[in-house]
Amino acid sequence: MIYDFFIDIVGTCNLSCPSCPTGNFKKLDFYDKARPKGFMKLDVFNTAIKKISEFQDPSETSLHLYNWGEPLLHPQFNEILAKASEYKFRIYISSNLNTHKNITSLLEHNVKFLRISNSGYYQNTYQKSHKRGDINLVKSNMYLLRHLMDTRKKFIDIELFYHMYKSNIGEDLIKMKGLCDNLNYRFTPIVANFVNVEKVMKY
Repeated sequence: MIYDFFIDIVGTCNLSCPSCPTGNFKKLDFYDKARPKGFMKLDVFNTAIKKISEFQDPSETSLHLYNWGEPLLHPQFNEILAKASEYKFRIYISSNLNTHKNITSLLEHNVKFLRISNSGYYQNTYQKSHKRGDINLVKSNMYLLRHLMDTRKKFIDIELFYHMYKSNIGEDLIKMKGLCDNLNYRFTPIVANFVNVEKVMKY
């Protein structure tokens, strides 16, 4: 049996998307306090994964280093991956790929899976639902990852998670699927969830 543990190592994001609570609310609906922001300290992370390893064999454990934050922004991302790799955890990452930081770190450690959050092929579509995002940077990083995997003979299971809105289910969807096919990435279109639901009329 494979156990799944989620550790949100970054409490913020560089984008603001209607399908994500990060950046949309100052307070959580149920707790009347601000969502924690910033970066998890390395010693706190080390303590957490040590406790997990005592509970379950790390080789049979999927460690998801994300939830609602952007993990690649963490200034000690490489050290976090290195420590998790020492324990032989199966490492899972989700990212919007809107940063130059830590792309190569994904290939240097035991990362098994990368999910790319995406919602468009063209910038004018993409920026509607991945606000502040740069689709050309995303595509560049997608090509870079393919190049690194090919040249280093390493493999990461990469899935492009395509959030479908009214504005992006035409040519953008077709073109992005074509890019994923070309790069040999999995393409998974899903109907976007909205946080909060009143935003559904805007997109």
